[in-house]
Amino acid sequence: MPILSCSIIIGIATLPYLIRYLKKKLTMREVILVGTFTLAAVLGRVVFQFFPFIKPLVAITMLAGMSMGMGAGFFCGSVSAVLSNFVFGQGPWTPCQMICFGLAGALMALIYNKKKESQLAPFIGGMLVLVVIGPLLDISTEIVKDGTFLSEQIVAVIHSGIPANAVHGISTTIFLLLLKNPVLTRIDRICKKYGI
Repeated sequence: MPILSCSIIIGIATLPYLIRYLKKKLTMREVILVGTFTLAAVLGRVVFQFFPFIKPLVAITMLAGMSMGMGAGFFCGSVSAVLSNFVFGQGPWTPCQMICFGLAGALMALIYNKKKESQLAPFIGGMLVLVVIGPLLDISTEIVKDGTFLSEQIVAVIHSGIPANAVHGISTTIFLLLLKNPVLTRIDRICKKYGI
């Protein structure tokens, strides 16, 4: 029962952001761009499934946020979590992943907009995964597993997750270093050309 209630609460917390983004008057071109980012994130997670903790999903979600704003970043992350879990398996962890992946895109959009064209963006993205997104995913997994929220367990889970989160953070930095300039340059050109 605690697992079900936790999933419902997290799902409800995600819905207002998604509804707000979907209610915004989007052009077909914007929908296609966000859909393309989401598809790329899902495919990235599926293609890299045999490499533990090395997933481009979060990096692509961050790129969506950096190029199209917080709403696009959150939408891309949360929807790609649901869609990719049709391959990896749906469960009470899905709403937690929706919030965490969506948060990665939204936070990166917020940070990137404050420091436009920052060369530190890939490293900031990696640190976000190591310090915020990874630990949140670890904590939510522990809560969903047995429905408890004991501080000793949370500290132990965060500590034991450091190696995996470090690999995920480093891979996110590498993906952002490889993809940031080509993707953002092309998206910026498309946005200017079509007035998005």
